[in-house]
Amino acid sequence: MARIIAIALSKGGVGKTTTAVNLAAGLAKAGRRVLLVDTDTQNQAARALGVKSDVGLFEYVNASADAGTALVQARDELYVLAGGEAIGRLKRQFAQAEYEVEKQLANALSPLLPYFEYVIIDNSPGWDTLAVNVLFFAQEVLCPVTLETLAVQGLIDYVGRVERIGRSSGVKLAYVLPTMLDRRLAQTPEIHNQLKQRFGRILCDPIRANVRLSEAPAFGETIFEYSAESRGAQDYAKLVQRVIADEQTEEPPPD
Repeated sequence: MARIIAIALSKGGVGKTTTAVNLAAGLAKAGRRVLLVDTDTQNQAARALGVKSDVGLFEYVNASADAGTALVQARDELYVLAGGEAIGRLKRQFAQAEYEVEKQLANALSPLLPYFEYVIIDNSPGWDTLAVNVLFFAQEVLCPVTLETLAVQGLIDYVGRVERIGRSSGVKLAYVLPTMLDRRLAQTPEIHNQLKQRFGRILCDPIRANVRLSEAPAFGETIFEYSAESRGAQDYAKLVQRVIADEQTEEPPPD
C-alpha cells in the first residue's frame, strides 16, 4: 500500500511546491511509482513539471473524468493529478458535504492507492476544508520551513493542528525540512538549533538557498534535470534517500 505524504504548512513561501515536485521526482527516479497530487488553485506543481491538463483533481473527485483521463504521466513512474482554478469549487463542495466532511478526499482517492508506492500531496497555504481533508487522507506530514521567526512560529502552530487531527486520523508529523538555508544570515544558526532541540530526529538536513531551484520550474524541469550538480539537487537527493530509508519492510514470518 502506498505511503501518503502531505507537504504542508499553513504559511506560504516556504518551498512546499518545490519540495513536493522534487521529492516526487526523486522517488520516481529511484524506481518508486509515485502520484503527485496538486491541491493548489494555481496548479504550480503540475506546471513545474511541464504538465498541461484540462482535467485533474476536481474532475476525478466528481467522477467527470476517470483515472485514465485525469492522471497525467509526467515522467517515468511519476503521475500527476493537477490542481487549478476548479480547486476553489472543490473546497466549497467539501464544505457543503452532508456527512464525513473531512474524509471526502480520502474516499475519492483511496481507490488509486494500490497502484502507487507513494502519494505526495502539494498542500496549498492556509487552513480550510481541503487542508483538513488532506490531513485525514495522509499518513505522514512533511513540513518545509524557512529559518525565520514567523515561519517557525507558523510551524509550531501547524504542528499543533496536525497532532489534534492525528488523534482521530492517525496522521503524524514525520519530517521537518529547513529550506532556503543561508548561513550568511545572523539568525540562521540560532533558529536551526531551536528546531533541532524541538524536533530532534525528524528534522531533516536543510535545503540550501540555491537560485537553480527557483529557475527550474520555468523550464518545466525538476532540479535533477535542470542542474544535476547543483546544491539544490544534492540536497533534495539527500531528502529522497532519507524518505526511502524510512520505508517499512515486513519481517519474514518465523520458521
